[in-house]
Amino acid sequence: MAGKIIVIGGGVSGLTAGVYALLEGFEVEIYEAHHVLGGMCAQWQRKGSICTSAIHWMMGAQDDSDLNEIWKTVGAIDQNTPFFTLDYVSAFPNGNTYCYLYADIEKLETELLQLSPQDENAIKELVREIKIYQKLPIPANKPMDLMEPMEKAISFAPYIKAQKNSSLKNMSVAEYAERFQSPVIRHLLLSIVPDSRLSINMLLIWLSSNCNGNMSFPLSGFFEMTKRMEQKFLSLGGKIHAKTAVRQIIIENGTATGVLLADGRKVVVDYIIPTVSPDVLFNELLDNQYHDIYFGQRFATPAHFLTPALTLVNLSVQADMSKLPHTLVVVLQHPLFIHKTEVNYLKINHYSFSSHFCKGGKTLVQVVLHEQEFAYWEKLKTASEVEYQQVKEKIAKQIIIEIEHVYPETSGKIELLDVATPLTLQRYCHSYRGAYLSFCNMHHQEQRENHEGKIHGIKNMFLGGQWVFQEGGIALAAISGKFAVQRICNQHNRNII
Repeated sequence: MAGKIIVIGGGVSGLTAGVYALLEGFEVEIYEAHHVLGGMCAQWQRKGSICTSAIHWMMGAQDDSDLNEIWKTVGAIDQNTPFFTLDYVSAFPNGNTYCYLYADIEKLETELLQLSPQDENAIKELVREIKIYQKLPIPANKPMDLMEPMEKAISFAPYIKAQKNSSLKNMSVAEYAERFQSPVIRHLLLSIVPDSRLSINMLLIWLSSNCNGNMSFPLSGFFEMTKRMEQKFLSLGGKIHAKTAVRQIIIENGTATGVLLADGRKVVVDYIIPTVSPDVLFNELLDNQYHDIYFGQRFATPAHFLTPALTLVNLSVQADMSKLPHTLVVVLQHPLFIHKTEVNYLKINHYSFSSHFCKGGKTLVQVVLHEQEFAYWEKLKTASEVEYQQVKEKIAKQIIIEIEHVYPETSGKIELLDVATPLTLQRYCHSYRGAYLSFCNMHHQEQRENHEGKIHGIKNMFLGGQWVFQEGGIALAAISGKFAVQRICNQHNRNII
């Protein structure tokens, strides 16, 4: 064996790290506090239906990219994995029909020009920018710190060229949306990102990924995908310790040498890969003994580094919705308030394309409400569990009224399954402030910055998890797991995988 590695956290990043480490000859054990693995890909049963979490699509499932190779290597997908390919990001009501943000760039341009000829210049500019961003590869081969100078130059070249050619810089999505006269186009663009104050870059990255045909949904859901990854890990000889929390990472003379478990046991290892949320890492596992400039800056200035959170309302509808848009954005008849957050949009996702979630002619519908009220929910639940549930039910009732208004055919056929708040995500996934994405830089003038994957002053510990990347997401979570193992291989004087 090349040595023993402990991975803390059994989500996508932890499982990816585990598989890659086993393939390199390491002995690997994964410790997961929850009773099941999967992390952000969690699903849960309510009233005979399956509720899904905040992940609605994945990149790299059906192309020949480095990311696709990662998904195949870790067992997440193979040639027989069925997918629903998103042919549009979202739709918006437009009279008696809908306007679509199509995945096909030519169809998108035609759709928007037909909708709003007076926005021709702005539409053509948007299409031009999407085409620029389409050429940017997802950096999934190896981390920048392990590249030779020529590799770095080649890797950076597409981004430098895109920066040079792009005319959309240093502005928020809200500022950019004002360039369009059509309110429908403005609504569609604003609905894509979790907060309109975010950089235009985030919008263009998401749109270009969609227009590359690179956004898919596994028909059996993301939790089943992580189960396949778990089976691959076990088949290679890995060990899993579910419902086994790590209390502390043991540091001796500046080197990570093992972990102390919640039950008091001590496990000695050669390397540690924590894939947990950064607040858990620094405040709990490292007992506030270490400081990191990257994360410290983000903790200290939350107004500059948004952590997108949401409330999810899962519903069962006794109706066939297959002929309706799978993702519809609507403006609420009456604003919905979550404490101080005014919610004006509903994003209605339905899963009629998969029978995995609901049976008996029912359709799973999930409504997404973007908000930043973790502290409110935490205080409310601490003060009164009854009131916490009442507030969730009140939100659900208003949501159901709005859906019945948008889709009259669903009237009287909607059953509430569950309301998951940011507190839910924090409780089950230990995610910082209940966020489903990593830190998003609100400084639009600054370049994108990622974490270097290690903490100064600690040897033999390499970080995984979406939090080491700006904005994060399931794809970057997987990449981070691979990168952590590559850094170990480099330190172990082994060839980089």
